[in-house]
Amino acid sequence: METFHRPTAGIDYPRNLQEFDRRFADEAACRTYIFRVRWPVGYECFRCRSKAPPWITSRGYLHCRQCSSEISITAGTVFERTRKPLRTWFQAIWLVTSQKHGTNALGLQRVLGLGSYQTAWTWLHKLRRAMWSGQTANGSMARLRSMKRTWVVQQTGARHRKQEDCCDCSGGVPSKRIRTYSNVSDSRCLRR
Repeated sequence: METFHRPTAGIDYPRNLQEFDRRFADEAACRTYIFRVRWPVGYECFRCRSKAPPWITSRGYLHCRQCSSEISITAGTVFERTRKPLRTWFQAIWLVTSQKHGTNALGLQRVLGLGSYQTAWTWLHKLRRAMWSGQTANGSMARLRSMKRTWVVQQTGARHRKQEDCCDCSGGVPSKRIRTYSNVSDSRCLRR
């Protein structure tokens, strides 16, 4: 059974934009990061299970030395069949996950200089779907998580009128809000 490894800022992911720029300065650094996350104990061929290190073809595929099968490093990920640079994708991930209130497609298009709103919208929805479902590639790709701040209402016991520190529900049991973090982006009162 695998032990849970809590991500460490500066090691598993960059703490700020300057660290991001240093760590993912070019396409090769992004490919190396994906390779390390996807195969943390070393490459293993998906077909013959060979542990021999692959060679990289001119098209950027990993070519198995034993069975001659090829696989793209981005196969089975949100980056699969993309025509945009991986660094741009990484910037999009950074923007989506570092914003407290998230981002929208128009903002993503403007900041990344994407040609169309449709591209930004598609990317944003791919990233949100990956964050929500926690899909993994070959069982080893790290999950992208969006921890949104939500309010959980805790009941305190007596009846009350509408209070400032509660939700906008009318009457009922007085309550106080407790800040928590969750994957759910819904922040309405749980008593409704």
